[in-house]
Amino acid sequence: AGPQTRSRVVRELDTDPPSGALLYVPGGSIPSLSVYLHRLLEIRIPAANLTRSSYEIAKRRLWGDGIYTSDSDIVAILLHTGKFPVRHASPKGIAGVSVVLRILNGEEYKYPSSMKHGILSRRWGGSAKYAIKIVRSTAIPLAQAELLNLKPQSRRGSSRDSRDKQAKKNPKVLVMSAPDKSYSKYAARYLLMNKHVSEHVFCFTSDGEVAVRSILPEIRDRGISGQDWSVNRLRNSVLYIGTDKGEEYELRPEPNANNATFQLAKVLNLDNELKEKPKPTKRKLRGKSGFVIQPTRRVPLLPSNLKVEKSNLSWEDLEWHPNQITVGQDLTLKLRYIKFRPNSS
Repeated sequence: AGPQTRSRVVRELDTDPPSGALLYVPGGSIPSLSVYLHRLLEIRIPAANLTRSSYEIAKRRLWGDGIYTSDSDIVAILLHTGKFPVRHASPKGIAGVSVVLRILNGEEYKYPSSMKHGILSRRWGGSAKYAIKIVRSTAIPLAQAELLNLKPQSRRGSSRDSRDKQAKKNPKVLVMSAPDKSYSKYAARYLLMNKHVSEHVFCFTSDGEVAVRSILPEIRDRGISGQDWSVNRLRNSVLYIGTDKGEEYELRPEPNANNATFQLAKVLNLDNELKEKPKPTKRKLRGKSGFVIQPTRRVPLLPSNLKVEKSNLSWEDLEWHPNQITVGQDLTLKLRYIKFRPNSS
């Protein structure tokens, strides 16, 4: 299959061999997307990059659900779609994974946010020129580790027939563009800071006792001193939990309980909870600067905006999992987002 021309649009089948192959580069981007529109591209990912501890997964570099923007990270997409079990540790016994993508016209699709397999994809409300979708994925055995040694092949001096035969036998080797230096610097710093972070992290109560096991990064204690414990952060802030049903809950210390017990309440109405009128706030969105209207919330919310679901909760009554929170023995909240907000009242 030769390069795509304006007069002929080639739509390869899902079972066809890919037209091009690339070696995965963390933070990199796929080149020549216009040439491979509606075609298949193969991304070969070394086993060392198949880990949840990557900078790209921590920063949730993926936009969409099932069909993603072309700048989404391939390993994050693998985790979100469940096409390959991405764990905290790199897989043993394989050299890597081969992922075949279809390049799509991005203007024909929408990119909603969704929580799947412990990772929340981002929503992209604008249009995208190109989109990608995983067609299939297969493991690369150790005996075929040479498949990861992709190098552009020079075809000068060969006849046209031999070049066509070579193109059918082996996909064209492309080179994934590397990220800029600032991205690589922050990614390396993140990996160094989280080198010794375990998959299972124990959180402390306000008395210094081990309370709950958390594998949710937002709830992990930030250090060994009391001021870095998540339970003590609730002295000056309120935790808001969004669910997959579009509901929102507020978790804060019980009034007049000296931060010993907590209250979980469901948010009912936000029409009257603003302290003041929204003000234009300058915010940077995916590299583009612009002014957006950002309302100022009252934290904590007024009692008229809340319905108390659980009261007199201890920190031990809360269990934090990658995609859900268990409160006591009879309440489970499927996570969509979680956010600490500082007290404003």
